[in-house]
Amino acid sequence: MDKLQKVADYFNVSIDYLIGRTNNKYLSAQMEELVNDRELNAWLYDMIENRPDDIKRVKEIMDIMVANSKKDE
Repeated sequence: MDKLQKVADYFNVSIDYLIGRTNNKYLSAQMEELVNDRELNAWLYDMIENRPDDIKRVKEIMDIMVANSKKDE
C-alpha cells in the first residue's frame, strides 16, 4: 500500500485512479461520490448562503477527522 501511495504521489493522481476504480485522476471513488451527491451539495450551498458560522465548525470537525485518520495510519 505504501508503494502504491508513492507511485500515486509521484504521478499526482489518486490510488483509485491507478487501480481503475475511477476515471478522475485527482479524486478517490469515495470523494467522487460525495462531489456528485445532490443532497449533500444542496446542504452545503444552504450552509454557505445562510450559515457562515457553521462552515467554520464543519471545517474544524473535518480537520479533527483528518488528524485522527492520519494517527490510525
